[in-house]
Amino acid sequence: SDGNPYAVAANSGDQRWMLNTDGEVSSPAVAEETVFAASADSTLYAVATETGAQRWEVEAGDAIESSPAVADDTVFVGTTGNTLYAVDAETGSQRWRFETDARIFSSPAVEDDTVFVGSDNGTLYAINAANGADRWTFDTDARIRTSPAVAGDTVFVGSHDNTLYAVEVETGDRLWAFDADASLSSPAVTDDTVFTGSGDGTLYAVARTSSSGPGLGTIDPLAVGG
Repeated sequence: SDGNPYAVAANSGDQRWMLNTDGEVSSPAVAEETVFAASADSTLYAVATETGAQRWEVEAGDAIESSPAVADDTVFVGTTGNTLYAVDAETGSQRWRFETDARIFSSPAVEDDTVFVGSDNGTLYAINAANGADRWTFDTDARIRTSPAVAGDTVFVGSHDNTLYAVEVETGDRLWAFDADASLSSPAVTDDTVFTGSGDGTLYAVARTSSSGPGLGTIDPLAVGG
């Protein structure tokens, strides 16, 4: 792999265009006929979905290892320079920036008017999507490089402390924690189950709430396959 994003025809696999960058590119986001691609060359690119023609680019000054998220005409992306940026999806102009004290590899998740992102300092941040104000923080015991997942009134995130956390969206209060034997992947959530993979080769399916209700500590997996 050359690290560049490609567009290929869905019915044939024929290449339509390629965006040439100077670094590895994370998973792109697509919205309103625009592809947003973040690169380790410190640049966030916006290109037309049909032609690959560049619409704008933003130089962040530090490598971008997380994937961008797009919501309400704003693109959110974190950098290894400890910064989460919000930029106008149409023009690329900066709307705000939020500083942490550690690198951001976690890809942000946006729900309603809040951006959720983890940092290498072990903190999950909830940030006002409109103005970048800090709403709350939730601390874990190791870096967070996974991407949060939001479902209903709960945000789920895995930490390198080998724990999957369920956190209340509005307050940042811990609802429960599930302990694994190795670091966890970004979670995926269905109506009643949270799925997460582990560094020891295990896939866990965990109930979204404990059998006695949320907030009562560690819960057991519903199914474990090795």
